[in-house]
Amino acid sequence: MLTVLGIALLSHQSSGTAAIINGLDPMWHDRFSGDGTPNPTFLMDESRLSGVALKRAVLITPRHYVSAAHVHTPEVTFRGTDGIERTYQSTSAQDLTASLPGQGPVGSDIRVYTLAQDVDPSIVPVPIVVGDLETLIGQRFFAMDNQMRAGVG
Repeated sequence: MLTVLGIALLSHQSSGTAAIINGLDPMWHDRFSGDGTPNPTFLMDESRLSGVALKRAVLITPRHYVSAAHVHTPEVTFRGTDGIERTYQSTSAQDLTASLPGQGPVGSDIRVYTLAQDVDPSIVPVPIVVGDLETLIGQRFFAMDNQMRAGVG
């Protein structure tokens, strides 16, 4: 599942732009129903999304989550595979930088937060995909926007 990549890319967009999901159908694309409960007709299996927070964050290890740096997210809530929502406070955060050849360190809009303790085992971190771009061609991607709508590409 490549949800992290999609969330990181969409979160980088400014507040003046938005992700566009072609043929948006809330019954299929919205993760949650209007009352905040999981949407039973959502295009992804909710039980596989325990590491995707209810708002703007993704768990990458049992003690670390990522979010957009421009969104202050020191508190995060996850719904475990058991259906229970649990809220955690971060103890620290670090903005990521990258080193590009000939340019040196370059800032990003990705922030890694650290929790004081591991999350409950019912909350499963989302794998981070690494590798050459060529290995990603032809793979199925899920991207989620800041309203928790998902699209498939």
